[in-house]
Amino acid sequence: MPGVIPRPLVEKLSRKHQADHYVKHFTTWDHLVTMLFAQATGKDSLRDLEAAFNSHSSQLYHLGVRPISRSTLSDANSRRPCRVFEQLYLQLPGRFQNLMPKRKFKFKNPFFAFDSTFIDLCLSLFPWAVFRKRKGAIKLHFRLNQDSILPSLLVITHGKTHDIKVASELAKGLQPDSIITFDKGYMDFNFLFSLTKRGIFFVTRAREDQGYVVAGQQQAPENKNTISDQIVLLTSPKSKEHYPQPLRLITIWDPGEKKNLDFSDQQLQARGVNHRLNLQTPLAD
Repeated sequence: MPGVIPRPLVEKLSRKHQADHYVKHFTTWDHLVTMLFAQATGKDSLRDLEAAFNSHSSQLYHLGVRPISRSTLSDANSRRPCRVFEQLYLQLPGRFQNLMPKRKFKFKNPFFAFDSTFIDLCLSLFPWAVFRKRKGAIKLHFRLNQDSILPSLLVITHGKTHDIKVASELAKGLQPDSIITFDKGYMDFNFLFSLTKRGIFFVTRAREDQGYVVAGQQQAPENKNTISDQIVLLTSPKSKEHYPQPLRLITIWDPGEKKNLDFSDQQLQARGVNHRLNLQTPLAD
């Protein structure tokens, strides 16, 4: 880890924010390593973290840390300024960008994914974050750059916030010809048509109950798992109102799940390629 997260940077930020002021043993570096271990191993209590971390005591010297006690860790969690970790996080993406392995395939278009995940919170400390009867949570929405596999935008909301309510914010700043992929939680035709009007392409799973009529056929790529490649028009009055243009519907066979999967996107034409996501320009009217 010291090769990925430079210890001199952590120590520099610690001095800047006086995070180790009056600290004799449990430094900011120790704190960071311990909390990263907790995150990686899924430990959600100080007792479990103490036992698991100290079980590797013979190997901790490689990281420049020592065994911990839960009382020391509790004090550090309550007293050490969080700004030091915030500033560290903000400086790391640029460093990680150069360390990420190169992907075997690339798109000429900028390629992003939208998704979200829950972060559990203790209700006794965050009573405003009631998510279920005895559970608190916030929701982290993110725009993932598929080229670097690093998030380029993060939005934090209440745990009950639906994905589509944050979708427009995640799409801010994207350039025309960008490609976005997301799940059915973002299937709102007002949002999808706003992307189309901006020249942004999207690829998503189609709803099973979505009404449509086939308006044309695309030449299926030379892929035995591709069953059909169709141009479709929505038939529901509300859907047609919100998305009046044709869509492309691709059905593939997933041998792992042993079922057909339907994907929809704008009416696009692939120029001389055999990959359903290599999308170039709208079809001529």
